[in-house]
Amino acid sequence: MSPSTRGPAAVIWITTVAPVPTDGAESTIAFVTTMQHASIAAWRDEAHVRDNRRQYAEKYRLVLPCLQAPLRTFMPQGGFYLWITTPIDDTEFTRALYREYNVLVLPGSVLARDVNGENPGKDHVRVALVAPLAECAEAVERLNRFAKQL
Repeated sequence: MSPSTRGPAAVIWITTVAPVPTDGAESTIAFVTTMQHASIAAWRDEAHVRDNRRQYAEKYRLVLPCLQAPLRTFMPQGGFYLWITTPIDDTEFTRALYREYNVLVLPGSVLARDVNGENPGKDHVRVALVAPLAECAEAVERLNRFAKQL
């Protein structure tokens, strides 16, 4: 069997190979696992994909207009994250935001590496809008309050 190449990630097929018989006959048996059947069913179901896209679109419509200066971002052309420019160092921003407002973001500088003394993630945070809509709205309010005090 070959891996599935449908969708954003490939499914790795797991096969069990029976021992080669010692009587001189050569045979290999591959067993389809329950996980493979579940994976096949999941990749065929597009309803959850459409629903997930709808939910993300709704979150972007809510969140993007609510972000206030000094924070800046833009609508991503693809992907599940907002990249927000921070008014201070991204790691300092991340630590203080969590400590003071209990909001978790990821410092952009840890997602890139320095090249010629430049890090493209520096002074940015990555925000994943995976929480329910109401929690995303609350997180944006906290982000704004935090950024205004800087």
